[in-house]
Amino acid sequence: MIDITDGRADDAPALAELWRAAWQLTYPEIDFAARLPFIHGQFGEAAEGRYAFRVAWHASVPQGFTLVEGETSLLEQIVVAPEAWGTGAADALLDDVLKRHGPTLWLVVNQFNARAITFYQRKGFVIVAEGANAAGRPTYTMRLAAKTPLTP
Repeated sequence: MIDITDGRADDAPALAELWRAAWQLTYPEIDFAARLPFIHGQFGEAAEGRYAFRVAWHASVPQGFTLVEGETSLLEQIVVAPEAWGTGAADALLDDVLKRHGPTLWLVVNQFNARAITFYQRKGFVIVAEGANAAGRPTYTMRLAAKTPLTP
């Protein structure tokens, strides 16, 4: 069973390593160890109230986390530990976010992240725009389709 709780500042070190490991497998050509200050900064902003910070747990082991920007309902981060891929942790995290933020939730995903795009589409998200991230990689903006139910 997956339990979802509010994230705490003392969860950040383990979750930062989880973040690095997950993204390193997704994009092996990028050095995510060098980007650890970025995620630590986001955890700091969560502590200051910018992000709603939720953590998925199984048997007291973190499985993943979400960061949702409060003012805009942007799903800034949804990250699942590689060893938890396919276990339902991602579903539990996104369902939790949807219950809390509802139909205003939106996200930006790298166009080459087929696994994530398929997951979001399965959960009722549709592509509404194309763009690029700060590194110049092509992205999609996704929002919930108009008639997507908010319960699993």
